Amino acid sequence: TFTLNQAFFNALFDQPGGNDRDLGSVFKDTKNNSQSGVANRNFSLLGDPSMVLALPRQSISITSLKTVSGSDTLKGKSRAVLSGEVHIGNQPDVSFNGELTVTLFDVLANRQTRGDENAPFVFAEYDQLLFKGKVSVRNGAFEAEFILPATVPVTLANNKLSLFAFATDGRTAAAATRNVPVGGQEAAAPADNQAPDLELFVGDTTFLPGNLVGPNTTLVARLRDKSGINLSSRDARYSLVATLDGEKSFTLNDYYLADLNSFESGSILFPLKNLAAGRHVISLSAADTYLNVAIAQIEFTVSENESIVIGEFGNYPNPFTDETAFLFNHTRQGEDLEAQLRIYNLMGQPVAEHQFLVTQSAYRVLLTTWDGQTPDGTKIPNGVYIARLAVRCLSDGSKNEAVTKLFVFK
Repeated sequence: TFTLNQAFFNALFDQPGGNDRDLGSVFKDTKNNSQSGVANRNFSLLGDPSMVLALPRQSISITSLKTVSGSDTLKGKSRAVLSGEVHIGNQPDVSFNGELTVTLFDVLANRQTRGDENAPFVFAEYDQLLFKGKVSVRNGAFEAEFILPATVPVTLANNKLSLFAFATDGRTAAAATRNVPVGGQEAAAPADNQAPDLELFVGDTTFLPGNLVGPNTTLVARLRDKSGINLSSRDARYSLVATLDGEKSFTLNDYYLADLNSFESGSILFPLKNLAAGRHVISLSAADTYLNVAIAQIEFTVSENESIVIGEFGNYPNPFTDETAFLFNHTRQGEDLEAQLRIYNLMGQPVAEHQFLVTQSAYRVLLTTWDGQTPDGTKIPNGVYIARLAVRCLSDGSKNEAVTKLFVFK
């Protein structure tokens, strides 16, 4: 299987005359060059053989990669500065504006297959990160800064750097090198004894601890540290690790991405699937590049109902004089919703009604701000009123309702 995969990628990135190849030609050469027996015969294209993959059309040139102390070798705790240009042909493309993703890998690591069906096979791959973030590309030029983790080994090695740029007009560019010298520790690194700041959410950043979510949701983490976040997995004590209910752990190094133009902060989005109904606690352990460790946790409750459930519904301020805002949270974060808000007096007579389409809904939704007027512009008198919210999820038609009291005092 390894031989087959290797032949596939060799054929995929072979560009005779500088032109991308159609999938039919790629698969033909893969079969002819792999000679891997039955696996070769079972390898088939399910798709259009004339299709050409959208590979990057432009290149990226690295003009400089050094530490701030001027060293060409990147060291643990050193602050690196990467500069470069997006090219079209052999010239800088000053019309290229967009974003560039920078990924610096640790050294090439040997891995072994499980050997379930064949003898175990040893192979090498770049599967451990040292840094991953994004920077802006303006007029074809970019510059990125980051600090390397203290886990960098003393022995000098050549590491891989991968670059991918996406322009606002849809054009793409890419480059990679396996000749980035990394090793040793920065002797003049400034001191840092402060652990990272961590914020945890479930679903999205509108979540409040203890609230209700569905069985399939997302752990959202915001991390900040002046030295950046450690992504090296050389020492598991300093990896990004989430632990659910004190039992099941997940390594999240590959899920972290630094913010645009800043290595000091970033986010984690990690899917949580098929959670059991009831109360849960999830914690996150994170270290900065100086290996200062911080731990945070958050509680949440998974609904027993797979349909949409409104967790909380209310208005603020309450009582109100001039206007009040209606908010609710629910268990179908990210989905499109229809919502109907009706307000009644204590006689059961409707005084106001509003319809909403909430696209890609947040966990906590601000529906509207109401000024206490009926449809004909009449201000409602002081008193107690009932607000009823009906929500329907467009993906499966599931519905839920909630009721709250509001008080008008002028």
